Amino acid sequence: MNLMSYTKLNKILIIIDETNFYHPYFFLDLYKRLKLNKFKISVGLITKVKDANSIEKYLLKNILKLNLIEIIKLGLQKIFYSATKNISSKFNFFFSVKSIIIKFNIFFFEIKYDINNEKYINKINNINPDLIISSCSLIFNKKILSLPKFGCINRHSSLLPSNAGVYSVFHSISKGEKYSGVTIHSMTTKIDQGKILAQKKILNKNNNLSKIYKECFLNSAELILVAIDNLMNNKYLKNKYKRSYNSFPDDNDWVAFRKNKGKFI
Repeated sequence: MNLMSYTKLNKILIIIDETNFYHPYFFLDLYKRLKLNKFKISVGLITKVKDANSIEKYLLKNILKLNLIEIIKLGLQKIFYSATKNISSKFNFFFSVKSIIIKFNIFFFEIKYDINNEKYINKINNINPDLIISSCSLIFNKKILSLPKFGCINRHSSLLPSNAGVYSVFHSISKGEKYSGVTIHSMTTKIDQGKILAQKKILNKNNNLSKIYKECFLNSAELILVAIDNLMNNKYLKNKYKRSYNSFPDDNDWVAFRKNKGKFI
């Protein structure tokens, strides 16, 4: 998609979590697409989050809810990522967002715990972005949302307004739904409740959480460009799904997940 005609949209700031599993290939895809459209890209890289918001901490706390094969696969994947993180970028495959940032010499700053801290607001102000693209676990306050000329948009792995909140694909499986999805929406002070700019259904194939999330992220970069085009044309999608909001899964959610033959990886 060619977005170069939007001359007033030039500087884009991407706020993204540093995670090994899905964000690196999504970020690389998004970066390349935006560069083709001649946008100036900066990154706010979130390297630390509070324990209460950390999926990794949640999984460690609930590790016994995984079966032995899932634990082994997850452990081997983590070991592989750690062992290759210092050499992978030389061969143009990446297991961290930061390795891509360094490879392509992208301007970035690190964010720890709270993006609403005044020092981060000052950094964003200095960048003066026309648009912020978010794919992260942090909540933006009203001040940050008002900084970019064209606002902030967020990538979320569900068919919003259904399954807003945390670990959306897990909850989709636990509820016995046939589809998950990806939604790009404008951001407001209400979590995952902004106007929908672009959306795509993703089949919950074999109820394999890891593979479904991977499919969501593989479709996300292209969908963001559609969302930017719709944003610039003031075009929004109608809500098709029932509103729901989820927190981290509790014991009952895990029972339902397994009852629906949910696989973690």
